Amino acid sequence: MRAPTIDAALVRALVAEQPGNLLVREGRLAAPIDFGQTAVGDPACDLALAWQWCDAGGRAALREALGTDEDEWRRGAGWALWKAVITLDEPDREAAAVRTLDQLGIDARPARTPRGAQAIEGGQAIR
Repeated sequence: MRAPTIDAALVRALVAEQPGNLLVREGRLAAPIDFGQTAVGDPACDLALAWQWCDAGGRAALREALGTDEDEWRRGAGWALWKAVITLDEPDREAAAVRTLDQLGIDARPARTPRGAQAIEGGQAIR
């Protein structure tokens, strides 16, 4: 995924906009509650929630409401990809990571080998 470099000044970004860190009231974002990872950086990192929380229609509405340009939107998708990949192997976060990747158009459903079976690759059992 490619996106141009940031032309704007770096700003304060929430960074930890995961579902457990945001309060929602009546289906709308009410407030962030975790500022532990607030940092100066790319404001597009906060757009990752568009793929973490929203379906295609929700993303379109969010993008229109924010007036986000194509470059910032693509960087936001990149942040969502990064956040999903780094949590994919955490059992309590795997489902959310897979859903985010699915929203990005990436099939990341884990391959499951039945109990007692061995995966075969190139004629050799993988142990």
